[in-house]
Amino acid sequence: MKNKLFKISLLSLALGSPIFFNPLHAQDNAVSDSDVYTWHDGTRQRTIRLNRSQIMEFDPDVKKQTANDNTAPQATLNKKIEKPMRVLRMESGMDSRSQIRELKSLNKNKNYSEIFQDGKAGSGRKRALPGNIIVHLNPDWNQQEVDDWLSRNNLQLVKKFDFGKNILLIKTSAGLVSLQKANEIYNTGEVVAAYPNWWKEVSKK
Repeated sequence: MKNKLFKISLLSLALGSPIFFNPLHAQDNAVSDSDVYTWHDGTRQRTIRLNRSQIMEFDPDVKKQTANDNTAPQATLNKKIEKPMRVLRMESGMDSRSQIRELKSLNKNKNYSEIFQDGKAGSGRKRALPGNIIVHLNPDWNQQEVDDWLSRNNLQLVKKFDFGKNILLIKTSAGLVSLQKANEIYNTGEVVAAYPNWWKEVSKK
């Protein structure tokens, strides 16, 4: 069966800095009533919906990409790609989760994430999962207790934040797995908070 083509729009990304762009049109924000996920913002549970029509690609190797890039045969790329992040917008009927699996097999050096939107209706700002989670441990724990917790849970520390106490960045893969891992850790009851290292849409005002 002939593969459908992705339609791609490129957006700028500077990790750690705000991203400004106009939200995509409503017809691109396809969500299904069954695609509801939750995450924990501190102790507050928040609801998001999967956007099946879009995928976020993080850290593409922009130097090797051209308008006819054969490393992404299903994609039609804009010329003069100069941005380290892009949104892949799919035609109606295509599913983001299955396409992420296929893209990962084709481009092992790139990270892909589902795109979610805030709220039960899926009409809020977009979010994506570039990888890693943020965990707040008991601030009274000493370093040995922190190390023991990491070892016991087989977790890899990326860094310990300077603000607060015992706030950690923990390594995970990009995409849904990081959301699932954050929820799993939070639900153990051993931590103060655990949530994904979200990329978030910031609209121009």
